Amino acid sequence: MTKEKIYQLAEEYNNAAETRRAEIINAITYDDSEKIRKYTKKLAELAVQQNKESYLVVGLLLQVMENAKLDFRDNIMQLSLLYHSAKKIGIDADKLFLAIAQIAADEMQRIMLQFLQRSEHNKSIEAMGFREVLTPCFHYYHKYYEN
Repeated sequence: MTKEKIYQLAEEYNNAAETRRAEIINAITYDDSEKIRKYTKKLAELAVQQNKESYLVVGLLLQVMENAKLDFRDNIMQLSLLYHSAKKIGIDADKLFLAIAQIAADEMQRIMLQFLQRSEHNKSIEAMGFREVLTPCFHYYHKYYEN
C-alpha cells in the first residue's frame, strides 16, 4: 500500500462507522504496519517543523489503524514521538490522545490509555531510545539504539 493510500485510509477511518473501521484495520498487512511505523515518525517530525496538529491526528489515526498488529511496543514508541511533538507545539497531548482513543479498536484503545497513565519520564522519547535533533532547517528524531 502506498503512503498516499494509507493517508486516505486514515481520513476514511476517522469518518467511518465502526464496521468500516474494523474492515480498515483488517486490511492493514504486516508490510503496511512497517510503513505506518515509518510514516508516523515522519508525521511527528513534520508536526514540529510546520507547527501543525493535523499531522499528529493522522499519526495517531495510523497507529489506531495498525492496531498493534506487529508488536505493541513499537506502537508505544511511536506514541511517545507523537506525544512529545504535541507537547512541543503546545497541544494538549492527553486531550488529543483521548479523543483519538475513542475511535480505536479495543486493543489499541487500551494501549493508548495505558500510555497516558505512564509517568512523564516513561512517556518520553528518551525512555523509548530516541533523541531529538534540531538543526536550523530541520527537526527530527533519531533512534540511538535498536531493540
